Amino acid sequence: MARITERTIQDIIAKRERVPTPDVAASWRMSSLIQSFNSSTKHREEVIRYYPIAVVAVLDGYFRARLPSLIDSGEPFRTNAVEKYSEVKLNLQLGDALSMGKVSLGDLIMNSVSISNFPSLVQILMNITGRPKCLAEIAKAAPGSFGSEVRKRFITSPEETWSRLSRVFELRHILCHELAPDIIVDESETRLLLIAAQEFVRASAAWLENLEGPNVEKLILDRSRVQNERLAAAKRQTAARLKRTDEILNSSAFMGGEKMKRTVREAESSLRSYLSALAAIKVYGIPDFLMKRNRPRIELIGAKSHADLLDPLIEALTEMEFRLGLDAKYKK
Repeated sequence: MARITERTIQDIIAKRERVPTPDVAASWRMSSLIQSFNSSTKHREEVIRYYPIAVVAVLDGYFRARLPSLIDSGEPFRTNAVEKYSEVKLNLQLGDALSMGKVSLGDLIMNSVSISNFPSLVQILMNITGRPKCLAEIAKAAPGSFGSEVRKRFITSPEETWSRLSRVFELRHILCHELAPDIIVDESETRLLLIAAQEFVRASAAWLENLEGPNVEKLILDRSRVQNERLAAAKRQTAARLKRTDEILNSSAFMGGEKMKRTVREAESSLRSYLSALAAIKVYGIPDFLMKRNRPRIELIGAKSHADLLDPLIEALTEMEFRLGLDAKYKK
Protein backbone atom coordinates (compact mmCIF):
# COMPACT_ATOMS: atom_id res chain seq x y z
CA MET A 1 0.00 0.00 0.00
CA ALA A 2 1.27 3.50 -0.81
CA ARG A 3 2.38 5.59 2.15
CA ILE A 4 -0.24 7.99 3.51
CA THR A 5 1.12 11.52 3.09
CA GLU A 6 -0.25 14.97 3.83
CA ARG A 7 -1.18 15.20 0.13
CA THR A 8 -3.16 11.94 0.43
CA ILE A 9 -5.05 13.31 3.44
CA GLN A 10 -5.86 16.55 1.62
CA ASP A 11 -7.07 14.58 -1.43
CA ILE A 12 -9.42 12.52 0.78
CA ILE A 13 -10.78 15.68 2.41
CA ALA A 14 -11.29 17.33 -1.00
CA LYS A 15 -13.14 14.27 -2.35
CA ARG A 16 -15.46 14.24 0.66
CA GLU A 17 -16.19 17.96 0.24
CA ARG A 18 -16.99 17.48 -3.45
CA VAL A 19 -19.52 14.74 -2.68
CA PRO A 20 -21.25 15.53 0.65
CA THR A 21 -24.34 13.43 -0.27
CA PRO A 22 -23.25 10.36 -2.31
CA ASP A 23 -26.78 8.93 -2.71
CA VAL A 24 -28.09 12.16 -4.25
CA ALA A 25 -24.97 12.80 -6.35
CA ALA A 26 -24.88 9.30 -7.88
CA SER A 27 -28.61 9.28 -8.62
CA TRP A 28 -28.40 12.72 -10.24
CA ARG A 29 -25.36 11.69 -12.31
CA MET A 30 -27.07 8.55 -13.63
CA SER A 31 -30.20 10.55 -14.49
CA SER A 32 -28.03 13.10 -16.30
CA LEU A 33 -26.32 10.35 -18.31
CA ILE A 34 -29.68 8.90 -19.36
CA GLN A 35 -30.96 12.33 -20.39
CA SER A 36 -27.85 13.06 -22.44
CA PHE A 37 -28.10 9.61 -24.07
CA ASN A 38 -31.66 10.38 -25.16
CA SER A 39 -30.62 13.65 -26.80
CA SER A 40 -29.56 13.46 -30.42
CA THR A 41 -26.01 14.55 -31.16
CA LYS A 42 -23.41 14.58 -33.93
CA HIS A 43 -20.77 11.81 -34.07
CA ARG A 44 -23.08 9.64 -31.98
CA GLU A 45 -21.02 6.46 -32.38
CA GLU A 46 -18.03 8.15 -30.77
CA VAL A 47 -20.10 9.68 -27.99
CA ILE A 48 -21.68 6.28 -27.20
CA ARG A 49 -18.17 4.97 -26.41
CA TYR A 50 -18.09 7.37 -23.46
CA TYR A 51 -21.04 5.88 -21.57
CA PRO A 52 -19.38 2.64 -20.34
CA ILE A 53 -16.55 4.77 -18.95
CA ALA A 54 -19.03 7.11 -17.23
CA VAL A 55 -21.02 4.24 -15.70
CA VAL A 56 -17.92 2.72 -14.11
CA ALA A 57 -16.88 6.17 -12.86
CA VAL A 58 -20.27 6.61 -11.17
CA LEU A 59 -20.17 3.17 -9.52
CA ASP A 60 -16.57 3.57 -8.37
CA GLY A 61 -17.13 7.09 -7.09
CA TYR A 62 -20.42 6.26 -5.39
CA PHE A 63 -19.22 3.33 -3.30
CA ARG A 64 -15.95 5.04 -2.39
CA ALA A 65 -17.96 8.01 -1.10
CA ARG A 66 -20.80 6.05 0.50
CA LEU A 67 -19.11 3.13 2.28
CA PRO A 68 -17.01 5.28 4.69
CA SER A 69 -20.24 6.36 6.38
CA LEU A 70 -21.26 2.71 6.88
CA ILE A 71 -17.83 1.80 8.26
CA ASP A 72 -17.79 4.78 10.62
CA SER A 73 -21.33 4.07 11.87
CA GLY A 74 -20.06 1.28 14.13
CA GLU A 75 -20.22 -2.48 14.45
CA PRO A 76 -19.99 -4.89 12.80
CA PHE A 77 -18.89 -2.80 9.83
CA ARG A 78 -15.90 -1.14 11.52
CA THR A 79 -14.42 -4.46 12.65
CA ASN A 80 -15.14 -6.12 9.29
CA ALA A 81 -13.34 -3.32 7.43
CA VAL A 82 -10.32 -3.27 9.74
CA GLU A 83 -9.92 -7.05 9.59
CA LYS A 84 -10.22 -7.23 5.81
CA TYR A 85 -8.25 -4.08 4.99
CA SER A 86 -5.53 -3.82 7.59
CA GLU A 87 -2.93 -2.21 5.29
CA VAL A 88 -3.50 1.28 6.71
CA LYS A 89 -0.53 2.20 8.91
CA LEU A 90 -0.56 5.09 11.34
CA ASN A 91 2.01 7.86 11.23
CA LEU A 92 2.08 11.25 12.94
CA GLN A 93 0.30 13.09 10.11
CA LEU A 94 -2.37 10.44 9.87
CA GLY A 95 -2.80 10.30 13.64
CA ASP A 96 -3.33 14.08 13.77
CA ALA A 97 -5.81 13.96 10.88
CA LEU A 98 -7.83 11.20 12.60
CA SER A 99 -7.82 12.84 16.04
CA MET A 100 -8.90 16.21 14.61
CA GLY A 101 -11.68 14.64 12.54
CA LYS A 102 -10.23 15.74 9.20
CA VAL A 103 -10.56 12.18 7.87
CA SER A 104 -12.21 9.04 9.22
CA LEU A 105 -11.26 5.39 9.35
CA GLY A 106 -13.83 4.72 6.62
CA ASP A 107 -12.27 7.39 4.38
CA LEU A 108 -8.82 5.83 4.73
CA ILE A 109 -9.97 2.28 4.07
CA MET A 110 -12.02 3.17 0.99
CA ASN A 111 -9.13 5.26 -0.33
CA SER A 112 -6.90 2.17 -0.21
CA VAL A 113 -9.12 -0.44 -1.89
CA SER A 114 -9.04 -1.31 -5.57
CA ILE A 115 -12.27 -1.61 -7.59
CA SER A 116 -10.99 -3.09 -10.85
CA ASN A 117 -14.09 -5.07 -11.85
CA PHE A 118 -17.61 -5.85 -10.72
CA PRO A 119 -16.66 -8.97 -8.69
CA SER A 120 -14.10 -6.89 -6.77
CA LEU A 121 -16.81 -4.34 -5.95
CA VAL A 122 -19.12 -7.12 -4.75
CA GLN A 123 -16.28 -8.56 -2.65
CA ILE A 124 -15.75 -5.18 -0.96
CA LEU A 125 -19.46 -5.00 -0.14
CA MET A 126 -19.35 -8.53 1.28
CA ASN A 127 -16.21 -7.83 3.33
CA ILE A 128 -17.46 -4.62 4.91
CA THR A 129 -21.09 -5.58 5.52
CA GLY A 130 -20.45 -9.21 6.40
CA ARG A 131 -23.29 -10.16 4.03
CA PRO A 132 -22.17 -12.98 1.68
CA LYS A 133 -25.46 -12.73 -0.24
CA CYS A 134 -25.35 -8.96 -0.60
CA LEU A 135 -26.36 -9.01 -4.28
CA ALA A 136 -29.47 -11.03 -3.48
CA GLU A 137 -30.34 -8.53 -0.73
CA ILE A 138 -29.75 -5.54 -3.02
CA ALA A 139 -31.95 -7.17 -5.67
CA LYS A 140 -34.85 -7.22 -3.16
CA ALA A 141 -34.51 -3.54 -2.22
CA ALA A 142 -37.58 -1.38 -2.92
CA PRO A 143 -38.58 2.24 -2.27
CA GLY A 144 -39.97 2.95 1.19
CA SER A 145 -43.75 2.91 1.64
CA PHE A 146 -45.88 4.83 4.15
CA GLY A 147 -48.72 2.33 4.13
CA SER A 148 -49.23 -1.39 3.59
CA GLU A 149 -48.65 -1.01 -0.15
CA VAL A 150 -45.81 -3.17 -1.46
CA ARG A 151 -43.80 -1.10 -3.94
CA LYS A 152 -41.98 -2.45 -6.98
CA ARG A 153 -38.33 -3.37 -6.48
CA PHE A 154 -35.65 -1.08 -7.89
CA ILE A 155 -33.98 -3.81 -9.95
CA THR A 156 -36.28 -5.39 -12.50
CA SER A 157 -33.96 -8.16 -13.81
CA PRO A 158 -31.16 -8.93 -11.30
CA GLU A 159 -29.24 -11.52 -13.34
CA GLU A 160 -29.24 -9.32 -16.43
CA THR A 161 -28.14 -6.36 -14.29
CA TRP A 162 -25.18 -8.28 -12.80
CA SER A 163 -24.18 -9.47 -16.28
CA ARG A 164 -24.28 -5.96 -17.75
CA LEU A 165 -22.32 -4.47 -14.85
CA SER A 166 -19.68 -7.16 -15.17
CA ARG A 167 -19.26 -6.51 -18.90
CA VAL A 168 -19.14 -2.73 -18.53
CA PHE A 169 -16.03 -2.88 -16.32
CA GLU A 170 -14.28 -4.98 -18.98
CA LEU A 171 -15.40 -2.66 -21.79
CA ARG A 172 -14.37 0.42 -19.84
CA HIS A 173 -10.85 -1.00 -19.37
CA ILE A 174 -10.49 -1.52 -23.12
CA LEU A 175 -11.87 1.90 -24.04
CA CYS A 176 -9.65 3.67 -21.49
CA HIS A 177 -6.39 1.86 -22.19
CA GLU A 178 -6.59 0.85 -25.85
CA LEU A 179 -7.34 2.63 -29.11
CA ALA A 180 -9.66 -0.23 -30.15
CA PRO A 181 -10.92 1.51 -33.32
CA ASP A 182 -12.93 -1.55 -34.40
CA ILE A 183 -15.00 -1.75 -31.21
CA ILE A 184 -18.49 -0.43 -31.73
CA VAL A 185 -20.58 0.05 -28.60
CA ASP A 186 -24.13 -1.09 -29.25
CA GLU A 187 -26.59 1.77 -28.68
CA SER A 188 -29.57 -0.32 -27.54
CA GLU A 189 -27.39 -2.28 -25.11
CA THR A 190 -25.97 0.98 -23.75
CA ARG A 191 -29.49 2.20 -23.04
CA LEU A 192 -30.20 -0.97 -21.05
CA LEU A 193 -26.84 -0.59 -19.27
CA LEU A 194 -27.66 2.95 -18.15
CA ILE A 195 -31.02 1.85 -16.76
CA ALA A 196 -29.44 -1.16 -15.02
CA ALA A 197 -26.73 1.02 -13.45
CA GLN A 198 -29.30 3.53 -12.23
CA GLU A 199 -31.41 0.76 -10.69
CA PHE A 200 -28.32 -0.71 -9.02
CA VAL A 201 -27.29 2.62 -7.49
CA ARG A 202 -30.78 3.30 -6.14
CA ALA A 203 -31.17 -0.23 -4.75
CA SER A 204 -27.72 -0.08 -3.15
CA ALA A 205 -28.53 3.27 -1.54
CA ALA A 206 -31.71 1.88 0.04
CA TRP A 207 -29.91 -1.31 1.15
CA LEU A 208 -27.01 0.58 2.73
CA GLU A 209 -29.39 2.95 4.49
CA ASN A 210 -31.24 0.01 6.05
CA LEU A 211 -27.96 -1.56 7.19
CA GLU A 212 -26.69 1.67 8.70
CA GLY A 213 -30.04 2.67 10.21
CA PRO A 214 -29.89 0.65 13.46
CA ASN A 215 -26.39 1.95 14.19
CA VAL A 216 -27.45 5.56 13.61
CA GLU A 217 -30.50 5.12 15.85
CA LYS A 218 -28.36 3.53 18.57
CA LEU A 219 -25.80 6.32 18.27
CA ILE A 220 -28.53 8.95 18.69
CA LEU A 221 -30.05 7.12 21.68
CA ASP A 222 -26.65 6.63 23.36
CA ARG A 223 -25.75 10.29 22.84
CA SER A 224 -29.13 11.37 24.20
CA ARG A 225 -28.71 9.15 27.27
CA VAL A 226 -25.24 10.53 28.01
CA GLN A 227 -26.46 14.11 27.59
CA ASN A 228 -29.47 13.53 29.84
CA GLU A 229 -27.24 11.98 32.50
CA ARG A 230 -24.89 14.95 32.29
CA LEU A 231 -27.80 17.40 32.60
CA ALA A 232 -29.20 15.54 35.63
CA ALA A 233 -25.77 15.66 37.28
CA ALA A 234 -25.45 19.38 36.50
CA LYS A 235 -28.87 20.06 38.04
CA ARG A 236 -27.93 18.12 41.17
CA GLN A 237 -24.66 20.03 41.45
CA THR A 238 -26.44 23.37 41.00
CA ALA A 239 -29.02 22.54 43.69
CA ALA A 240 -26.33 21.31 46.08
CA ARG A 241 -24.17 24.40 45.55
CA LEU A 242 -27.15 26.74 46.02
CA LYS A 243 -28.14 24.94 49.22
CA ARG A 244 -24.60 24.88 50.60
CA THR A 245 -24.02 28.55 49.72
CA ASP A 246 -27.30 29.49 51.41
CA GLU A 247 -26.33 27.54 54.56
CA ILE A 248 -22.95 29.27 54.79
CA LEU A 249 -24.48 32.72 54.25
CA ASN A 250 -27.08 32.04 56.99
CA SER A 251 -24.61 30.56 59.47
CA SER A 252 -22.30 33.59 59.65
CA ALA A 253 -22.71 37.36 59.47
CA PHE A 254 -20.92 38.10 56.21
CA MET A 255 -20.51 41.65 55.05
CA GLY A 256 -22.75 41.94 52.01
CA GLY A 257 -24.28 38.53 52.68
CA GLU A 258 -27.79 39.58 51.74
CA LYS A 259 -26.50 41.09 48.51
CA MET A 260 -24.74 37.81 47.72
CA LYS A 261 -28.00 35.93 48.25
CA ARG A 262 -29.87 38.26 45.94
CA THR A 263 -27.17 37.95 43.28
CA VAL A 264 -27.30 34.15 43.40
CA ARG A 265 -31.10 34.17 43.18
CA GLU A 266 -30.93 36.63 40.25
CA ALA A 267 -28.51 34.33 38.43
CA GLU A 268 -30.83 31.38 39.01
CA SER A 269 -33.89 33.38 37.88
CA SER A 270 -32.08 34.74 34.82
CA LEU A 271 -31.09 31.21 33.80
CA ARG A 272 -34.70 30.04 34.02
CA SER A 273 -35.85 33.06 31.98
CA TYR A 274 -33.20 32.41 29.34
CA LEU A 275 -34.19 28.73 29.03
CA SER A 276 -37.84 29.71 28.75
CA ALA A 277 -37.05 32.24 26.01
CA LEU A 278 -35.01 29.66 24.08
CA ALA A 279 -37.90 27.19 24.27
CA ALA A 280 -40.35 29.82 22.97
CA ILE A 281 -38.05 30.78 20.10
CA LYS A 282 -37.57 27.13 19.12
CA VAL A 283 -41.26 26.38 18.73
CA TYR A 284 -42.30 29.77 17.34
CA GLY A 285 -43.95 29.41 13.94
CA ILE A 286 -44.60 25.66 14.22
CA PRO A 287 -48.25 25.01 13.26
CA ASP A 288 -50.52 23.83 16.08
CA PHE A 289 -51.33 20.54 14.38
CA LEU A 290 -47.60 19.69 14.16
CA MET A 291 -47.12 20.67 17.79
CA LYS A 292 -49.91 18.31 18.85
CA ARG A 293 -48.69 15.48 16.65
CA ASN A 294 -45.02 15.74 17.61
CA ARG A 295 -45.31 17.01 21.18
CA PRO A 296 -43.49 14.00 22.71
CA ARG A 297 -40.63 14.41 20.23
CA ILE A 298 -40.10 18.17 20.48
CA GLU A 299 -36.97 18.91 22.46
CA LEU A 300 -37.30 22.54 23.56
CA ILE A 301 -33.64 22.79 24.45
CA GLY A 302 -31.11 20.00 24.22
CA ALA A 303 -29.77 18.39 27.37
CA LYS A 304 -26.22 19.21 26.31
CA SER A 305 -27.03 22.90 25.74
CA HIS A 306 -28.81 23.09 29.09
CA ALA A 307 -25.88 21.47 30.88
CA ASP A 308 -23.45 23.82 29.08
CA LEU A 309 -25.42 26.78 30.46
CA LEU A 310 -25.33 25.40 34.00
CA ASP A 311 -21.56 24.79 34.01
CA PRO A 312 -20.49 28.46 34.48
CA LEU A 313 -23.03 28.89 37.30
CA ILE A 314 -21.80 25.74 39.05
CA GLU A 315 -18.19 26.90 38.69
CA ALA A 316 -18.96 30.37 40.10
CA LEU A 317 -20.99 28.93 43.00
CA THR A 318 -18.23 26.43 43.79
CA GLU A 319 -15.60 29.17 43.95
CA MET A 320 -17.85 31.36 46.08
CA GLU A 321 -18.66 28.48 48.43
CA PHE A 322 -14.94 27.75 48.84
CA ARG A 323 -14.11 31.40 49.62
CA LEU A 324 -17.05 31.74 52.03
CA GLY A 325 -16.05 28.53 53.77
CA LEU A 326 -12.51 29.81 54.25
CA ASP A 327 -13.82 33.16 55.50
CA ALA A 328 -16.17 31.47 57.97
CA LYS A 329 -13.32 29.32 59.37
CA TYR A 330 -11.07 32.36 59.67
CA LYS A 331 -13.69 34.29 61.65
CA LYS A 332 -14.22 31.36 63.99
